[in-house]
Amino acid sequence: MGDGMILVKLGGSAITHKEREKSLDAPALKRLARELSTYKGMMIVVHGAGSFGHMKAKKYGLDRGARGPKGALHAAEVQADVRELNLKVIDALRCAGIPALSAPPALFMDQTAGKDVAACLDAFHDMLRGGYVPVTFGDVVLDKKWGASICSGDILMEILSDEFRPDAAVFVTNVDGVFDRDPKLGKASLIRRIHVSTAPKVKGAKSGSDVTGAMAAKLRSALEIARPGTRVIVLNGLKSGRLELALKGKRGKWTEIGD
Repeated sequence: MGDGMILVKLGGSAITHKEREKSLDAPALKRLARELSTYKGMMIVVHGAGSFGHMKAKKYGLDRGARGPKGALHAAEVQADVRELNLKVIDALRCAGIPALSAPPALFMDQTAGKDVAACLDAFHDMLRGGYVPVTFGDVVLDKKWGASICSGDILMEILSDEFRPDAAVFVTNVDGVFDRDPKLGKASLIRRIHVSTAPKVKGAKSGSDVTGAMAAKLRSALEIARPGTRVIVLNGLKSGRLELALKGKRGKWTEIGD
């Protein structure tokens, strides 16, 4: 990847134990931070909420909004938990020698009915000019119609890609890439290359319970990012060295999206 501008999404499934509430996979996070530190170009990091957000978000129905005083309390609770994870990610990156600065989405964007995002990304430009690595994350944000709603890390990747037109975008997950069917439901084959022009034929598998839509939503976001020519990779962050290999522009066992 050289030293061009990149976006990296650390999926919640790669840095937390999603089956246990607020359970960090500290060794995986530490290793991924070290692998990220090998990249010397400009970078923005996005991370998912994992077990720090998805369980309560589903319990409270935040994918349908957070109305009234009770809804506001639920939204505030989930946001506080996700900020806790963000601090852990920031700390891991800093310990790896990365000058990471937190960029909470609620401070630079809002939504309308869970979509129609409006964002001001001036702070990201300022951070990058200052030599910092902005770190944002899937979170609860204000919503003009629903009071509050969830903006996923995958949507943030789309927004940031549209603004910065990075050379590459990497989605770090807990699986090797995009499969032709859900690997948990039977024999599945890894799709090594997805061409944007033929992408409608590819179905994203939903694996597990995830209020942001799991692999299907990730694939949709990845395709949108790839359309203007950005190289997109979906890889397994639980396999040591794969992220570093991708950052060095090498070939590996993952899915690459583009034409």
